Amino acid sequence: MNFPKYWAKGSHTGTGPDGREMTLEAYGWSEQSVDEAKALGGERARRAIERGFLFQKRREYDYGDAPLREEVVDRIQLEGRTIALITRNRYGALVLNTARVMFVDVDFPRPPRPPPVGILQSLLLLLGRGEPPPKPPSAAELGMQRLTAWAAAHPDKSLRIYRTRAGLRLLFTDALYQARSPEVAGLLESLGSDPLYRRLTERQDCFRARLTPKPWRCGQRRPPAPYPLLDDTERAAHRQWETTYHETIKAFAVCRLLETVGSPAGHPEVEKVIAVHDALTLDGDKPLA
Repeated sequence: MNFPKYWAKGSHTGTGPDGREMTLEAYGWSEQSVDEAKALGGERARRAIERGFLFQKRREYDYGDAPLREEVVDRIQLEGRTIALITRNRYGALVLNTARVMFVDVDFPRPPRPPPVGILQSLLLLLGRGEPPPKPPSAAELGMQRLTAWAAAHPDKSLRIYRTRAGLRLLFTDALYQARSPEVAGLLESLGSDPLYRRLTERQDCFRARLTPKPWRCGQRRPPAPYPLLDDTERAAHRQWETTYHETIKAFAVCRLLETVGSPAGHPEVEKVIAVHDALTLDGDKPLA
């Protein structure tokens, strides 16, 4: 799991390929110190200027080589070893990051449009002499059909299936997985996982599952300032936002368990992750957010 302890902005003034001089800022990170993180930020800014990645309206540059800049809120331990981290993402939701327990979120496919009804068929329907066309399957039905077919083709896999606001969440219980392995890459692709999630799995060397609702689905705004917070003013504003957010989300849930498939291996690491995940995401019949 790739979540550095220290973050800091560094800057560099240099001349780009077009001959213009400019100053650019970039975040750096480190496991050792803020100074080391700041030095890396300056080096990243220098490389950005040399490569010509200059933006007129953005002073900060991040070209995708960085780990996620998220605060570590909690560490999940098992027998003295960290098996998962809870972080707060850029829009304020808590996220469970697991080293070896695989989560996959799959959005429901968009259902096909129903076939057009001809004039004659419309007239017959109006006269009560025709049969209406069959109702096409819903997005949820299509999603479950695809997953059922996938599970039938992979009888060696066992998983817990959850309903989310936009689709399904799968928690694999048959084994422990390595996030950067070819096996995981193949499974994510075969399940139709979001390409961004696939890239994050590779870059962060972990699996991710959101634990708390997205703020805008609860009528809340995003945090007032990004992590890391730079001064007492930002920290006070964030504490106020956090209090309001966590009070508001009590009326919502993130997902609900639909069914389990296969025979779980009963691995202690998987069981621990299930307990943490379900305690924070499942809450009766509350609206999903």
